[in-house]
Amino acid sequence: MNNAISTICEELGEGMKRTQLFVDLKMNRKTGPFSDLLREMIQTFQEDGYAEVEVSQEVKIDNNEYLIIFNAMANEHNE
Repeated sequence: MNNAISTICEELGEGMKRTQLFVDLKMNRKTGPFSDLLREMIQTFQEDGYAEVEVSQEVKIDNNEYLIIFNAMANEHNE
C-alpha cells in the first residue's frame, strides 16, 4: 500500500478547522480488504488528533487505486 495525503482546511474559529483529507490509496494483494483499510485510516487520523473523521467520497481510479476524501475536524496543530 502506498498512500499520498493532502489537506484542505476551513477556519472555524476557536482554534478549530474543518478539514478535508485526500488520500490516494494504491492497493495490492497484501493490503487486505478495502473496508479494513478505511477503518485503519480513520483510526490513524484520530490518533493524529483529528476528530469526527468520516469518509466523504470514494472514487475508483482503476482496479488498484482509489481517491478517498475524508471530512474531519482539526486543531490548529494538525494543519
